Amino acid sequence: MPSGPYGMIDGYEDDVSGEMSSAPKEMVLMQKPDFLNKPELKNVIFNNELSNEFIFRYQQQFGFTEQEQNYYLIESQGYYNSPTGIAATQQDAQRQAFAQYMMKRLMEYHTDNIMKNDPDFKPIYDMKQKVSNYKVDVGPGSKLDMTYSFVGNFANITYATPWGTTKANINMDPSSLTPTTPQEELLIFTRPITPTIRYETSYAFVSQTYRLMIEKRLSPTLTTNISETVFLDSNVIDVDKAELTLLGLNLAF
Repeated sequence: MPSGPYGMIDGYEDDVSGEMSSAPKEMVLMQKPDFLNKPELKNVIFNNELSNEFIFRYQQQFGFTEQEQNYYLIESQGYYNSPTGIAATQQDAQRQAFAQYMMKRLMEYHTDNIMKNDPDFKPIYDMKQKVSNYKVDVGPGSKLDMTYSFVGNFANITYATPWGTTKANINMDPSSLTPTTPQEELLIFTRPITPTIRYETSYAFVSQTYRLMIEKRLSPTLTTNISETVFLDSNVIDVDKAELTLLGLNLAF
């Protein structure tokens, strides 16, 4: 049996008034490493300029709205609606070609950034920019911008004014290193009607397709749109091809 008063155990005190309390010490936190202050790698590789370029190129090929893209996949590219979403039934060569273009464009863009900061390669970079980019201030609030992509073998012409933006796109053989006969020529005009409503009209000269789209912004993350696509034959509506009307609701996360 333990001896001594009840509750007295070796190593424990019944009176803490005589204990010494240690003086508080400031905790020194480790400083944030410099590499954590830099932008995330994904934002360095896919910056806003490249992301907007890829989105525009994708829309040109596969549809400007999500509904048009889904329709294009199901009707033209051998996809079908599965319980988990749209699934492929065969190899999609056009999307593979687009992925290859993205990889080559990424390499070109970041190589250009290295060249323009290297005194030895700066003259080569400047010459390339003069050949592939041409900008003109047409007047107050108006600007003409012309670019040519060596990687994708396409040319873009953009004419921006206070009352609307006109874009012309000339797509040539992407496998060629020099300009070739256009495979498609697309003309797009976009204009806001109100701060929340805009319309967009386009015409594809080779496929002879006319499209009109009206978009309404319901909130910063929610938009609705309706688009009408008409197929022409010698500038006359092709009665053998049905008109395409799509109504969409898009939510951005």
